[in-house]
Amino acid sequence: MRICTVTDAATIVVTAIAREQHAFAREARSILTAAVGYWPDPPPGTTTPHGRRPF
Repeated sequence: MRICTVTDAATIVVTAIAREQHAFAREARSILTAAVGYWPDPPPGTTTPHGRRPF
């Protein structure tokens, strides 16, 4: 479900900016930021060497 939230929000941001719907893009961007911010940390021993990347 989280993957769907992230991909849908990212798609909406890109589409809304292309159509100059800036308020809609801001709302989708806040949803995208929240979804990425609340992403759980992986279980111990399964992390990738590069760690978290800035958004």
